[in-house]
Amino acid sequence: MKKNLALTTLYWLCILIQVYFLVTTLLSVAVPILLHFFPDMFFNFTKTPESFSFLQVFHYTITKTVTNGQPLEQGALITFLYSCLFYTQFISIKILAILSLQEFKNFIRSTKRLQTFLYQNVQSFKKISMYTLVIFLISSVNWFMIGGSKIFSFQLNLLPLIIGISAYTFYEVFKEGNFLFEENLTTI
Repeated sequence: MKKNLALTTLYWLCILIQVYFLVTTLLSVAVPILLHFFPDMFFNFTKTPESFSFLQVFHYTITKTVTNGQPLEQGALITFLYSCLFYTQFISIKILAILSLQEFKNFIRSTKRLQTFLYQNVQSFKKISMYTLVIFLISSVNWFMIGGSKIFSFQLNLLPLIIGISAYTFYEVFKEGNFLFEENLTTI
């Protein structure tokens, strides 16, 4: 009974985390779009340039360079590219985390049905390891703007790497368990 309660709790925790990632991803996409069409809804452009947040710079870059039909200045183009790279990185990490949690939920479901060493679970751990290793690679490269300076850095975020290596280890263990399970089924 405690095993099923713990698995059920873990399953619902995965769902809550997925919903959180989904909402933050949708907001990160929706806010710049809303800023584009309703700029006075969130802020006023009478602020000094030093007090602009990243979203404000992103919105300002889009509205002042792309929609006016003027050729892009080099600084505006770089600002726009940095904004696009930042959002692509942010959204990619969130989507990969959602996919990893979905595979983990699949594993929990089959474990609750007492079907632990199925081939599906082996593949789930393989996918989790791939997703988290891609998250490690994506999150290791950072680009952002502080004031007028554009900063590019390489910083190792070891948590996704450790999770990816652990998931790959579980993949190997469950692959061997699946082999023994299928061999046991064919043995009389």
